[in-house]
Amino acid sequence: MIGKNAPTGCLFIPDGRYISKEIYHRPEPKMPYGRDTNYGIKVFVKLDSYHQMVLNIPTGKNVDNPYIESPKLEDLIGAANIFATLPELLSYRHEGGLLPVELANDVASLSTYPSAQILKMFAEESFRTS
Repeated sequence: MIGKNAPTGCLFIPDGRYISKEIYHRPEPKMPYGRDTNYGIKVFVKLDSYHQMVLNIPTGKNVDNPYIESPKLEDLIGAANIFATLPELLSYRHEGGLLPVELANDVASLSTYPSAQILKMFAEESFRTS
């Protein structure tokens, strides 16, 4: 819902309260969202009208307790490098797609060679034995 109204180049770093209330529609929990389960902070970024995504970027300012209640851009490890690299990884095959994910999906897909050949051989063998 944020993406369609967000301007290009937008960056939004929600805190745990926002995620609990606005995304999960739950009352404020006893333990803040992400304190014990996530390593990092969720960041919404809209690169252009076709690419918007939510990233999970580590914080780690305090090794003993990496949770940050109200994160800021400077709390994110490698944020400048991540945002500088993202435009080079974009794929236009799928909305919001990243090239490395798309390539990994193509390799794992049954519809691509050699998986398609294996599936064809299996189907032919099954047809002959039935």
